[in-house]
Amino acid sequence: PYGCTEQRLSTARAQVALARFRDLLGLEGGEGELARAVGDTAEWLALVQQESGLVSFWPGGAGSVALTAWAVEFLAEAKEAGLPVDATLQAKALAALEAALRSDYSGFLAGEAWAERAWALRALARAGRFDLAYGNELARKAQFLDLENVASVLTAFERAGRADSPALPP
Repeated sequence: PYGCTEQRLSTARAQVALARFRDLLGLEGGEGELARAVGDTAEWLALVQQESGLVSFWPGGAGSVALTAWAVEFLAEAKEAGLPVDATLQAKALAALEAALRSDYSGFLAGEAWAERAWALRALARAGRFDLAYGNELARKAQFLDLENVASVLTAFERAGRADSPALPP
C-alpha cells in the first residue's frame, strides 16, 4: 500500500506472469493493464536508480543490491514478454550487480554480503550475464549461504547452462 520500489516490482512482475497464463489458457485482454504496470514501474525505476546503478526503495534513498537484483529480474521478464525495456537503466543496474560480485565491494547490508552476492549472480544469469568465476566462488562458499541463497546459486548455474559445473555438489 505504500508504493515503494519493492511493491511496484511485485505488482508488475505479477502482471507479466499473469500475461503468460493468459496466453497458455487462450484468454484475451489484460494487455493494457500489463503495459501500464510495466511502463509505470520502468518510469519509477528511473527515479530511484542511483548514479552507481543501484536501485533504492524511494527516490533519494540508499541503493540496495538485493532490490537491484529484483529490478534486473523484472526487466529481463518484461523483455522476454516482448515489452520495451530502457537499455540504459538496465545496463547501469547490470554493472552495479557485476560490481557487487567482487570481493572488495563494500555496499552490502550489514551481514548480508553472501546473500546479496547470490541474488546478484542469479539476476545476472537471468539477464544472460552469468560470470562463471564468481559463480564457482559462491558455490564453494555454500556453507555461508542459507537454503534460499544456495538455490539462487544453483538457479544461476542452470540459467547459464552450467548445471554440470564441477563446482556444484553432485
